[in-house]
Amino acid sequence: MSLRETQQKRDKVNQSIRELQRNSRTSFQKYTEQLLTVDTVEKIIRNLYDDKKEAKEGLAGYLVEKLQYEAEQIIKVNSDKLTLSIEAFLGSYQETLLKLPNLDVSIGIPFDAKGAFLDGLAGLTSIGALSAWAAALGNLGGYILVAKLVSLSSALGISIGGGTAAVISFVAAIGGPIVLGVGLAVALAFAVWSLIGESWQKRLAKQIIKYFEEQRVSDKFTDGIDQFWRDTTKSFEKGANAVEADWDKYIEHLRQITSPTTESKDRIEEIIKMLEAGQNFFAEIPWANINQQC
Repeated sequence: MSLRETQQKRDKVNQSIRELQRNSRTSFQKYTEQLLTVDTVEKIIRNLYDDKKEAKEGLAGYLVEKLQYEAEQIIKVNSDKLTLSIEAFLGSYQETLLKLPNLDVSIGIPFDAKGAFLDGLAGLTSIGALSAWAAALGNLGGYILVAKLVSLSSALGISIGGGTAAVISFVAAIGGPIVLGVGLAVALAFAVWSLIGESWQKRLAKQIIKYFEEQRVSDKFTDGIDQFWRDTTKSFEKGANAVEADWDKYIEHLRQITSPTTESKDRIEEIIKMLEAGQNFFAEIPWANINQQC
């Protein structure tokens, strides 16, 4: 595979990431515009709250939870879409059928593109949408990456009950849960508010929307979405660099063992045994078995 072909494959994944980022932002902004209107918020108040004090103290947290849930769902869907692109990118690195010199023997030498990609991600604290790909592997490498994200989120005090790896990365990107902080601030802001004139539900709806705009609550989520996809781009580049480095070593290894100077029959037979042992090893890797079943 030429350098030009390799770059084209990388560019295709990066283009997918950019498109998914735009889609994530657009979808979330559309939802926010529909949710944060006076009429919509007033209906929510009337449906959920009978008590004024309860509404003042709980409404902000409820709305933020709805925003966070929607953002998480958007992240899940788009992260799954990127997984297909990553699989296609790694699948382009195929094993080579090698004709050994001086012997009428051909043998397929596997190239572990997924393993190289995982090695490239090692040490990163946030890998964005790639966490969904890692979790979907169903092998030790994937579990290790997810465990790192869980550990990071726990250190930040983030609840991960029922969440996926992609959601964990997203919550980390927005700086952790903001429900309690916003809810408390709004409760304090409304502590001396006089509920007179038009219905208290409508007045509360107007005040909460104004407060959300002042605190840039929606912007915090879109900023988090952008950071999530920036992390994805950086992580992909690091993983892709690792794959290309290992691929270059792989190609060089093939050149060495097919060199005309390798004339000893005993040496060639030794190489065959080594290659067959390596092939058997790779056949036992969990994701290899999964691919065969699919």
